[in-house]
Amino acid sequence: MALVATVAGSVASPATAQDAELSARVSECLERARPALLQLLRETQGDVLSLVVLAAVHDRVPIDDPDFARAVERLAETELGNAYSLAIRLMVMAYLQSYPDRDRAAHRDTQRLLQCQSERGGFRYGPRPTSWDYSVTQYAALGLRAAEYLGVDVPLTAWRRMATAARAGQHTSGGFGYEPSSSPTSSMTVAGIAILEICRARLERGGIETDRLERNIAAGWRWMDAHAADIGRTSTGSNLYFHYGLERACILCDRDEVGDRDWYRAGAEMMFELQTPAGSFVSSPAMVRAAGPLARITQPADTAFCILFLRRAFQREIAPDQGPVTQAPSVFCHALPADADAEAERRAATADAHRGLPAVPDLLQALRSEVAPRRRAAARAILLIAKQDFGYHPARDPEANAAALGRIEQWWAAQRPDPERRSR
Repeated sequence: MALVATVAGSVASPATAQDAELSARVSECLERARPALLQLLRETQGDVLSLVVLAAVHDRVPIDDPDFARAVERLAETELGNAYSLAIRLMVMAYLQSYPDRDRAAHRDTQRLLQCQSERGGFRYGPRPTSWDYSVTQYAALGLRAAEYLGVDVPLTAWRRMATAARAGQHTSGGFGYEPSSSPTSSMTVAGIAILEICRARLERGGIETDRLERNIAAGWRWMDAHAADIGRTSTGSNLYFHYGLERACILCDRDEVGDRDWYRAGAEMMFELQTPAGSFVSSPAMVRAAGPLARITQPADTAFCILFLRRAFQREIAPDQGPVTQAPSVFCHALPADADAEAERRAATADAHRGLPAVPDLLQALRSEVAPRRRAAARAILLIAKQDFGYHPARDPEANAAALGRIEQWWAAQRPDPERRSR
């Protein structure tokens, strides 16, 4: 798929005329949706507010926009009542550096979210649950992933238990249902894939063998390949929720296509049909026909899901835009010691990202290092600078990353100024 989106959430330069047409339609669609999103920022209360604010963050609403600023303040003051909204609020914090009292809030929400993990390992809405489902568990995985980026310690046992539960509930067909005993659906299969991939990456960083998880993930994608017709179809169950889940699973697993479907193009074209005259989104064409230009937005989540999908700003490794470095690390990525912790890696990556293009030669050195913290930190820094990861995986050795390293070098060569042009 030639059309890609940058980390910042804007559509990258298209490679073909067909891609250019899609890019233009996506941009026009999002522009029409902005007033509806601002309306939601003004009006939304309660648990769904976290999802609306996340959509605004990914839609690049300016942080000094009064509607956005007040919504963030309201979100910070809201006593959220379930695992869904706690997890999404952690995602907001990870992408929004200006979130009020972010460090304290992240620790608080993480502890509350962990209380929603059942003894079996999956998650449910409230504390100390006796059962679990894949829907809540996928958001819990996303929230805990964000928490770790924010520097909160999530016990490795929590990830292991979650992975064990997710594997145990997978059907022999490869698909996943809402609960382990439920029949597979597309929305829950992409949820199961996302859970397993997030757990796999975390356990791999912890030195735990993940071959079984990789086989489960592959089986899940085989099920999705066989049910690719569900993509871009308004009649698919929970269609907008499903497509936002599909976006995350495909980005986590670096997939441009599912079966024979370009998942982003198919989903975007469906969403064009589901935009109302007021710019908001609904889940069926019949609801579009019934909506007028001044219709009240009755389903804020539908509009948020569509904006999040169309922006495609979810990242395989969280890397929000960086502001000024306020606290210099003791070393940059290429000099991190082998025992560097996650916070040292994050600070080193931020510092190298602040250096910008001049840091790239040092980062290439770190990406080829045998020292794992150097590779992880350098991969994050490259993502911040280039707004793409080039397919580089820090858990792999340099030989396995040879193709990705070549792509980074080619990109770097194109960024360097032409000496002859500079001398003229």
